[in-house]
Amino acid sequence: MAWFGRKKSVDPEKIQPGLALVPQLEGPGFILRATSAPAGFKSRSLATVAEIRFELGAGWFHQDDLQRFFDRKNSIAESWNGSDTELFLCMVSGVAKGSMADKALSAQAGLPADSAVLLRPAIDGLEIVLLLDSLQLERISVWLQAVPKL
Repeated sequence: MAWFGRKKSVDPEKIQPGLALVPQLEGPGFILRATSAPAGFKSRSLATVAEIRFELGAGWFHQDDLQRFFDRKNSIAESWNGSDTELFLCMVSGVAKGSMADKALSAQAGLPADSAVLLRPAIDGLEIVLLLDSLQLERISVWLQAVPKL
């Protein structure tokens, strides 16, 4: 009967070894830290995520999604399932014309093309909760490289 035993879900509070050693990154208006979150079928495994905390809330981004964003393979990254807040990280230059993100950015004239914004849903579309300039993006990219792949 042991072959058919039920595998238990992982404890969501359990942090993968090595992630606790990665120092958190603090910037103007945000804190990033590496942690783990339940993943997979019935949450039986853990995945590495970057948790971003800001004045209005917090959210998680999967490590691989963020890496594709910072490698410029994707111009937008969406927060991960189970995130406290639904968030979108997008490059100002990569926003499609007429999209909900474009409408949110049009309210902020003159944003540098090499910057990124963190957006969250609002009553009338999306709202900007954080602006990241090119220096902050570079700091986050370097920090992300230090997060071990587990």
